[in-house]
Formats: sequence, C-alpha cells, structure tokens
Amino acid sequence: KAVSNVIVTVLSLVILAIVFANVILWNYDMNQLDWEKIRENVEITDISRVSGSSWLATQTEYTLNTGSQTEGNYTGTQTVDDEYESFTEGLNWWNSSFGNRKQMNITNNAASTLGSGYSSLLTVDTASLVSSGKMLPNGSDLRIVHFNGSSWIEVDRDVMDMNTNSTQVWFKTHVDIPAGGSNSDYYLYYNNLGAGNPPANKSNVYLWFDDFNRVDNPDITTEAAYSLKPGSGAWSIENGKLKNVGADGDPNKLIISALGNVSADIDMSVRINVTSFSGGDRSRMGLSCCMDTDPVRGSGYSVLLHQNTQSIDLLNDLRSWGTSGTYSWSLNTWFFMRFRVIDPSSRLGKVKMWQADATEPDAWAIEGNFGGGAARSYGEVGFAGSRRDDTTYFDDILIRYITEPEPIVSLGTEESQGDNRLDIDGSFIIDVSTYPLTYVQTVEIGLRYRVSDTGEKWYLKAFNWTELGYSDNGFNFTEGQTPTGGWNTYAVNLTDSWSSYVHGNGTVNVKLVDEGADGNQTTLDVDFLVVKAALDGTNFTLHNKGSSTAHLLSLWINNSTHHRRFDVNIFINAGDTESYIRIDIRLGDENCTIKVVTERGNIAVYSQGY
Repeated sequence: KAVSNVIVTVLSLVILAIVFANVILWNYDMNQLDWEKIRENVEITDISRVSGSSWLATQTEYTLNTGSQTEGNYTGTQTVDDEYESFTEGLNWWNSSFGNRKQMNITNNAASTLGSGYSSLLTVDTASLVSSGKMLPNGSDLRIVHFNGSSWIEVDRDVMDMNTNSTQVWFKTHVDIPAGGSNSDYYLYYNNLGAGNPPANKSNVYLWFDDFNRVDNPDITTEAAYSLKPGSGAWSIENGKLKNVGADGDPNKLIISALGNVSADIDMSVRINVTSFSGGDRSRMGLSCCMDTDPVRGSGYSVLLHQNTQSIDLLNDLRSWGTSGTYSWSLNTWFFMRFRVIDPSSRLGKVKMWQADATEPDAWAIEGNFGGGAARSYGEVGFAGSRRDDTTYFDDILIRYITEPEPIVSLGTEESQGDNRLDIDGSFIIDVSTYPLTYVQTVEIGLRYRVSDTGEKWYLKAFNWTELGYSDNGFNFTEGQTPTGGWNTYAVNLTDSWSSYVHGNGTVNVKLVDEGADGNQTTLDVDFLVVKAALDGTNFTLHNKGSSTAHLLSLWINNSTHHRRFDVNIFINAGDTESYIRIDIRLGDENCTIKVVTERGNIAVYSQGY
C-alpha cells in the first residue's frame, strides 16, 4: 500500500510538471507571437488602375529579310533616346548576272511535317518569259536558289516542257516545313542571256533517278546499286536502256538495292516499251514496291502490263491479283507509267499511263486494290519483268517520296535587281505569368522612326498564328504611314483580333516593311519598336514599415454590396516597398475598403473612392 501511494504521488507530480511546462511554453509562444506582431507594420500606400503592361522590346537582333543593316543593334530600339539602329533598302540578291527573280512560297497542306529532301513541283509560264526576252528558250538561265538565312544555295532542278505556259520545274526542299506551315526562302532567278549550264543532276532532285546512259552491260547486277531475285530472267543495259528478257522465275524482279527498304510512301515513274509480248497470264511487266521476303524476296505490290495489250493490272505478288483495268497500249511504242502507293496497309494503289509524246493525264487509269492476302508493309522497290521470254525496255526511272495532299508551290511578283525593299521583323514576349492572356483586352505596337526618303509608306504587321503568315487583318489602321522629315511616331491597335497574333506562350512577331520596290534607296533609323498588352487591372503599392519580413496571405475588397477575398502569397522585407499587380481585380468607381492580412494576423486597411 505504501508503494502504491508513492507511485500515485510521483505520477501526480509528473502530470503537474507537464501541465506547468506546457503553460509556460504556451505563454512563451503567445508572447513571441505578440512580440512578432508588434514588430510587423505593413501598410497600403497607394492603389492605381493598370491599363497595360510595360512596353515590351525585342530581346534579340531583328531578322533582316530584305535590305541590309547599316549600324547599331537592337538594343538601340528599346527606349527613346539618342541610340538607334539603321537599315538600308535593297534586295539581298544572289547573282548580279541574273536580272529578275520571283519569290517562291511552299505551303505544306498535309497533317504532318514535310521533311527536307521532298521533291516539289513549281509550274511556270516560261513561254511568256521567253517571248519577252527575259529567259533563254532552252531554260539555261532558269535557276532555283535557296536562302538559308546567311548564304545562298543553288538547287539542282529538273525542267520539263520548257517554253510552254505550263513548264514543270522539280526541285528538292532543303528544310522541314511543319504541318499547315509554309516556307518562302526559295527564289526563281532568270534573265541571264549568257548563262551557262545549270545544275540539273536529277539524282539531287529525286529519291532515285537512272537514265541508264552508260556503256552496255550484259548483267546490270554487276553494279552495286542493283540486285536480282534468283531466276528472274536477264537484265542488261543496251543502247542506254534497261532491257529485260523474261524467264520463268516468280517473282521476276530487279531490285534497286541502293535504296534498301524505303520506309515511306513513294511515287514511281518510268518509260516502258514492250517489243515482244506472248500474251497470257505469265506475260507481265512493270513496276513493283513494298517488296519483302515473304514468301520470297521480291514479292510485293506491282502494276503490270498483263495478258494482252488492253490490260493493266494490280498484283499483290505471290498472294493475289487485284484490280484489273484497261489501257490500250501498243508494241514497239514508248509509254510513261506512273505508280503510286499511299499507306501499304490499305492495299490501295494508283496507276496511269500515257504515250511518251503526249501530255500526262490528270486522271488515274486505276485507283484500286491489290486483292487478297496479307497486306504489305514498306520495303524494297524496283522493276517487274515477264515470266515468259518477252522483251521489255525501261528508261528514265524516277522515284520520289509522296504525301497527300502534296505541297503547293506558288510564285510572288517579279522583282528586278535594281528594286529597293526593306523587310525586317522581330520577336516580342508578353510575360504571361504577370499578364495572363485571359485578361488581355488587346495588343498595341509602337514605332518611332525616321527615313531619308519620305515618298513611300511604311507598314506594321504581325504574324497571324491562325493564318500562318504576316498580316494586318483586323488592325485598327491598315493604310500604313507616310513619314515626314525627322522622327515619326506610328502605332497600331490589334483590336479584338489580337488573340490571332499572340502565341499561347506570349510571343508576338512584328514586321516592319516598306510600301514596295522603287528606285530610291532609303535609309531607315529605328529608335523605338515595342509592343504592349492592354489590360484593365489594379496595382497595389505595399510598404513594410516594420523591422521583420511580412508574409501576406489574403486581400479583401469590400464595398456596400460585396466582400471579396483573394488569396495572395507576398513576402515583403523590412523597409521595402512592393508593387502587386492583379489583372483579375478591376475596381469600380464607388468607394471601397481594401485590406491585406498577414500570416501573423496584422491587417492593413486602405479606403479610397474610384
């Protein structure tokens, strides 16, 4: 019993000690909090309406599309002072021996990126240029040139139907073009009546080209670029043509092994001439693609002149015959055959034929399927030969990648070497963390400039992210400005169309361009080129008069009808003054009370009528 009494007494003392310690600690914490609250002293010193962001200047050098930079740099255009950047009109001209050019625009209408190296078609009325004395009848002065931003690159081109109103000019792209985008860094140059031979290597224009113009070779497979499926007849080069004498091998294929497995959609074109044709199921010759090793190497999708001189058929080789079509072709006559497969898994193919001295038809002779059996994937490409001792000649094999719809290449207006132009653009960034686009009402562009020639207008434009090009559609002023002597100010408002000109990350690309080419070479000085986001918000000026850092957690706006609370997270060091902008708070004209509450519970109050 005595021990129990001792234990009870000890426990009681322990409990009393714990309670006493907690009371002391609580009193200390409360005194500490009171002490910190006393040291904290935050006040709202001013409230003002925010009507716009600061003027936002470009942070990098301007892109000079046409003309040249004379002196200064982009930093001289960020504020109005005695520093500026100067530019001189002119054309960034490739070769002074060529008198004229037209800018080319390549538009990618596909839903995926158009990769570099794509064979693109430009159609030109060369007949009118020849008749006006601006182009040689043989087209030697017709040149395609690409500007990569710093230097010019002359591009190999393949010209067909020269001196007609629909001359085809094929060339390869040198840069990727995004889905729905365009590129205008290519030019058509001409008017050099002393021009020499142009770059016209078709192997640099297409994925594959071979005209077989070399010495006779009884077995073309001795060349590394070609290989043969065993038992596929005789393939040789004879008089600058590819010759096949068929044999019973199945499939009878000459494969362009230099290309390996072609892993994209392709368009194939070849000239074909059948000089002996037995007829029947085993008489078949043409083109083949998507070839693999199942069941044997060389089996794939084919288009074939088949059975008789009225037949042109699709074949899933060693699996199934597909769509059978009709085309009236003749022996000992050269024809063009064009074969296209888009997405092998669809089992669909297209083919057209036309006599070599005729114009290519717009319509496809066959748009059908390759029949049953497992669908092919991408694979090897090449020629299909006859399974009988028929004789077939091939020439000018041309293969290129294909996408649907194909890109469109258009031409701009004619420019002369003596024309003077200036075209510059820069990139400006709206800080979307400070000025959320949700609260932007419009965007303004401001310019201060002077020119040596006041006889032409100047235009401000911006990149339209919807139209994917520079425009002034929807601006409050689109007529341009004719400058006077000295410094001029020029501003445009993007009105409610501004959202089409501002990227989601806040990027605004601005262009300054002159009215058009003329004979006067103007010097332009830019002292101030900026953008501003127009807003309707409130700026709260906060000052910490206390001796410790204050942490603000909430802001209250109280008037006669509403009590609104806004979460904030602001730290203000002792003695500092901070401007706190809220784009989502628009104070009206009536009296109101504004309060800010700190983490320690202090409240600053500001009353003002608007």
